[in-house]
Amino acid sequence: MLPGLPDAFVPRLHAIAEAATAGRLAPARLLAMDPEEARFDLQTPPGIGPFYSALIVYRSLSLPDVLALMEPRSRAARERLCGGPMTDTKVLARAEAWRPYRMWMTFLARAVGDSVPA
Repeated sequence: MLPGLPDAFVPRLHAIAEAATAGRLAPARLLAMDPEEARFDLQTPPGIGPFYSALIVYRSLSLPDVLALMEPRSRAARERLCGGPMTDTKVLARAEAWRPYRMWMTFLARAVGDSVPA
């Protein structure tokens, strides 16, 4: 055990280490996939959820113009910043103005979204 690391995290870290050792986290492998397919594939080991799979795929693989629609905290942040509920269609339309940095705009929205009153 590592001091300060919750016991529940140890199996998650082992699963992620096993995935890395098996080559499942290799950049070339992930780049060969559609970004959404890679993101869902990364959620197979316990410990990598929607937000972190998006970070791994979009940021680590240098895909600045990919727009993540599924991650709940990013969606909630966009909705707070935009003044209310947004369908995927509305998000896609609004995000056109963010090209070619839609991933970074989503990241920034999530970073500041909690500070905006609902």
